[in-house]
Amino acid sequence: SHNSEKPDEAISFNWWSRIGELPDGKGAKVKVVILRDGVEVAESKGSFVSKAIWQSCARSLRQSGSNGRKFFTMGDMTRQDCEYQVVLKTGDQVIRTFKAVVKEGKLQHNVRSTMGYEPHDEYIVPKVIGGKTGSSSGFIMLDAFWVNAQ
Repeated sequence: SHNSEKPDEAISFNWWSRIGELPDGKGAKVKVVILRDGVEVAESKGSFVSKAIWQSCARSLRQSGSNGRKFFTMGDMTRQDCEYQVVLKTGDQVIRTFKAVVKEGKLQHNVRSTMGYEPHDEYIVPKVIGGKTGSSSGFIMLDAFWVNAQ
């Protein structure tokens, strides 16, 4: 997800996870790693997965090699047309991978987020409600770019 009104903010990766996905079936930190042409360009801090049931996880992305000091922004992601691999991992073990595509300088939405997508009950809204801000409602709408696990 991304706040299009604040282009200098970090992209956030949001997912659902549970301990049954982890290699040893015990709680562990799951980290998000973004690869472009096989080279790591962004990462997150770990999110501790500790529940047997599905739990929501979200992490802001930082530029790799910046010691967490520089956000990985939409501008960074869309600088060149390419395919990204988004990897969830614990230690060196890959849990799940996803694919994100940048084409004509824009991160591509999931085909299921296209207006008029059929069947209608499989449509995915390209916006999500984000955390508190200075707005009167306390919430904002974020652009959501849904990706499918590979």
